[in-house]
Amino acid sequence: MCDCVCVCVRGCVGAWVRACVCAGLWVCGSVGLWVCVCVCMVTGNLWFNDGMYSQFGYGTEDLKPDLNWWESLLHPDDRERVVKSFSDMLSSGNDNWSCDYRFKRADGEYAYVSDRGFALRDSSSKPIRVIGGMVDITLRVKYERELERKNRLLSELAFFNAHKVRSPLARIMELAQALDQGKENLSLEQRELAERILETSLELDQMVREMAQISNPK
Repeated sequence: MCDCVCVCVRGCVGAWVRACVCAGLWVCGSVGLWVCVCVCMVTGNLWFNDGMYSQFGYGTEDLKPDLNWWESLLHPDDRERVVKSFSDMLSSGNDNWSCDYRFKRADGEYAYVSDRGFALRDSSSKPIRVIGGMVDITLRVKYERELERKNRLLSELAFFNAHKVRSPLARIMELAQALDQGKENLSLEQRELAERILETSLELDQMVREMAQISNPK
């Protein structure tokens, strides 16, 4: 067992709790949904809690206790960005790290995860271990993307409706203005009706303009 596992497992609870708080893992008083992770930067060994099985389906026999195994499960399109982000944190002297990326489950599908870590350093600021955790945010990402899709559809629908209504509305406004200009030839009742048609068409035109502006606010 590497040193970092000894620190995590053999009773250094205070350090673990402080690291979890610093890494932002203590959410609503529980880390139950987080896969807790400890990395020994001296040996490159990696340790996970049981969350790796409950969240991503990996059993004990599947786990490889090193960073290369974790890197191999990163989505190919995310791997370079995530590895560089982690390396930059270690070399910069910054103790906090966070990154969202896609991580391969045991069934071969990719989950969207949010990963956070806190680096513990020696007296010379050299990182000796990183403690943190990762959580599956796939449902949240899918919900946000579905919400974006629906908002985009609503915007397109509003824009389409505004332009479809504008053409016949323009003709109504022309007729109403023509009646208003020739109102001296109309009876009092006809004048009032023409004025109401013009007033209503102007209000509707303003509504259509506002609808178009909301759907395409440029």
